[in-house]
Amino acid sequence: LPVGILRPTHVNRRAALVEEGYELLKMGGYVDYTCAMDGGRASGECIAEAKRRGIPTEHITISSDGHGSWSRYGEDGTLLEIGVSGIDSLHKEIKNMVENLGMDLEEALPYVTTHVARALMIDEKKGSIKKSADADMVLLTKDLEIDSVIARGKVMMEETELLYQGTYATCM
Repeated sequence: LPVGILRPTHVNRRAALVEEGYELLKMGGYVDYTCAMDGGRASGECIAEAKRRGIPTEHITISSDGHGSWSRYGEDGTLLEIGVSGIDSLHKEIKNMVENLGMDLEEALPYVTTHVARALMIDEKKGSIKKSADADMVLLTKDLEIDSVIARGKVMMEETELLYQGTYATCM
């Protein structure tokens, strides 16, 4: 199989997987780090370490199981705990990368925008602001708080006021 076909996720859940992910990146493959993973390394920390080692990072993506389930297992495989991920985990990870790991916002954002769109081969419509794209934007304050959200050109939140709620909004 061509190395670019593989898209391992949750690679930051264990140190050994992180190391295998670094090897895959060196070969030109993709890896995905999951934010807010209990017991694993933070996505930004894995990226910072890859940079320190001189490993290319353009094939790293960060995703979340936003409002999806997560589980934590013991060494013997026994389920220890199960819960629900927050829908704000990507936002928190970007803030962590900027505020605690010293990355510029312009350096941190591509891991959740352009890198993801390119990896999924939807970069003509998603992942960047350009003519013919979907006009998805999250506007942040200088403190990196979410101010406004635009999806497919429709204002969903403006100056922190929610203007539109979707079908699953009551689940938040």
